[in-house]
Amino acid sequence: MIAGRIIPAIATTTAMITGCVATEIYKFVQGFDDLESYKNGFINLAIPLFLFSEPDPTKKIKTVAHDPIANEKVKAIPEGYTIYDKIVVEGPMSFEAFLAKMKAEYKVNIDIVSSDNLMLYCSYLPGNKHAERLPRNIEDVYLNAAEIPIPQERYYLTLQIGGEDVEEGCAF
Repeated sequence: MIAGRIIPAIATTTAMITGCVATEIYKFVQGFDDLESYKNGFINLAIPLFLFSEPDPTKKIKTVAHDPIANEKVKAIPEGYTIYDKIVVEGPMSFEAFLAKMKAEYKVNIDIVSSDNLMLYCSYLPGNKHAERLPRNIEDVYLNAAEIPIPQERYYLTLQIGGEDVEEGCAF
């Protein structure tokens, strides 16, 4: 009896969401550039409740004089980037080449390089444990550290980096 009630609920919810998404796609295809033209929707068919609001603009990351988490000044590199921005670095390359490229282009000293939940390079480890990884290819270190291989259809690694700005000596 319960299973019989689930199918109509799924069908009506799917139809409602598909209609809302199609409306937003029409706006996009017609070339609407202003954020106010688009809508976020919160829909609860059980009560019935339909709420639409204008989406917030994407938050831009700015340099802050004091970050409560890092307990120091944190610099945004590049200034005003969003969570949707990225820096593309063509590879394959070694950690040495990558660190030199970041220092030359963005004037930063990188101390930590991670990918997903793997720490690929950390200069803070006791005994400089990761120094042996510097001449190695980043992809090779990832494949050695990861339990699973990189999926065949994926041709990139997403790296998270941390360190300090060379000129100001603050974290980024």
